[in-house]
Amino acid sequence: METDHTYPIDLITLYLAGEAGGDDLVFLEAWLKADPGHRKIFEEYRRTWLEMEQLRMDKVLDTDKEWNKLQEKLFSREEAGQRKIVPFSFMKAMRIAAIILLLAIPSVFIIRHFTRPEQKQIYANLSVKEGKLPDGTSVTLNKGATLEYPSSFKGNKRNVKLNGEAYFEVSHNKAKPFIVSSRNVKVEVLGTSFYVNTNAANNTMEVILNSGSVVIYFDDHRENSLILSPGEKAEINPGQEKLDKNVNTDPNYRSWMTQRFSYSSEPLIMIVADLNKVYHANLHITTPAISYCLITATFDHQSVESILHVLQATLDLTITNHGTWTEISGNKKCN
Repeated sequence: METDHTYPIDLITLYLAGEAGGDDLVFLEAWLKADPGHRKIFEEYRRTWLEMEQLRMDKVLDTDKEWNKLQEKLFSREEAGQRKIVPFSFMKAMRIAAIILLLAIPSVFIIRHFTRPEQKQIYANLSVKEGKLPDGTSVTLNKGATLEYPSSFKGNKRNVKLNGEAYFEVSHNKAKPFIVSSRNVKVEVLGTSFYVNTNAANNTMEVILNSGSVVIYFDDHRENSLILSPGEKAEINPGQEKLDKNVNTDPNYRSWMTQRFSYSSEPLIMIVADLNKVYHANLHITTPAISYCLITATFDHQSVESILHVLQATLDLTITNHGTWTEISGNKKCN
């Protein structure tokens, strides 16, 4: 699943028509399980489908019979024997108008429900993925993240929905704010570069601002918002609707996309945590005494093996590969 996916409207249609194949059903089931909101979208289209089918069945009727009923209603108030004679041309025009009205009902229904902008999706399945949105905004998603957005931004807002970790470089548009939604949280910007993690520790969220400005609030309660300046970090608790901000002290918060690391007297345990996250490694420190040995170093697009080699030489570590995981141990004692 390395390509962009839209909301599978065509696939839902095939399913409702009883024409979906085995692979289609597998993908549809996975899509429904990926997000509770997807089932809501599916149910909306299912209801729409059923209503349209009912309208289609109702339309298959005897037009002449319906016309006769309409005539009876039109002239029911005329006195017996005094029925008004309507010119043929006028009667024909009214009959045509009635038929057009009958046929137009389902058309109006279809336009109302299916002319919304098509919903699209970027899914970073197995690796970091970059994408461009319709307004020119650039987005980079970390592994496992999903971004949902419309095929075109209509109205006075640019709304997207994020699940996971992403970095945005938003195209500036003062008249149309860019809003990232996740659960009950809204992150609103005009033209900004910033980082969002909707799955931070303890069921919280993080927002780190690189440039511009960011306004964070819960649902429509913008009056109780938190404003970030460049270099600041917001810690968000959606369950408690709590917002806190601090100065961002992590220079490597974008290492998962840049593969650049900079450490100035940082403990080994932090470096190992970064390597596990960025490279999806499985490194374990088995000698607690070396966990807080300090490292000052810079790594730029180096492999895990290369970085471990530097750490090994610096701290006299022992690196042992156990197949599915790597052990880091040593005799050095650090204060």
